Amino acid sequence: MPENVEIKARIASRELIRNRINSFSDAPSKILHQTDTYFSVPAGRLKIREFNNRSAELIYYRRPDSAQPSVSTYYRQELFHPEYYGLLLQSLYPVRGVIRKVRQVFLFGHTRIHLDRVESLGDFLELEVVLDSEQTITDGNLIAQNLLTQLQIPEETLLSESYIDLLERKKSRGHQSNYQ
Repeated sequence: MPENVEIKARIASRELIRNRINSFSDAPSKILHQTDTYFSVPAGRLKIREFNNRSAELIYYRRPDSAQPSVSTYYRQELFHPEYYGLLLQSLYPVRGVIRKVRQVFLFGHTRIHLDRVESLGDFLELEVVLDSEQTITDGNLIAQNLLTQLQIPEETLLSESYIDLLERKKSRGHQSNYQ
């Protein structure tokens, strides 16, 4: 199973972080429009990710909820008929929720740097340090920590949850406030 080291942070100024990334990024960025449909599964997270160009992939991953860089193991499979697989998965598992985002992707070495604008949640930075066969988890953590320092990301903005967790929490707070 492939592994990477991930970390996510809420950001206040997308423009400021973009300028910092552009100062050292290896290549021009790409803009992706993504819709992630999450399914309630017994362990890990399972989603179908659809792109604006109509391509899609099935992604399953396991990652501990931690506000520090953590290891994510994952599988990705390209889907040619996402609507079919969506219906198939819905017959097996309830839909947990849908996340829509615009993602700007930058590359720095083996690291994918994402600037995400997530519908209903706001702006985020996500680092994915893709580990090669010679790199250890410690190496990945060091790379992630160095990038956080270089980007001047305060520790108190680091998040332990995925976007779907944040959306569920936001919805439950809104739902609770209707009964108070």
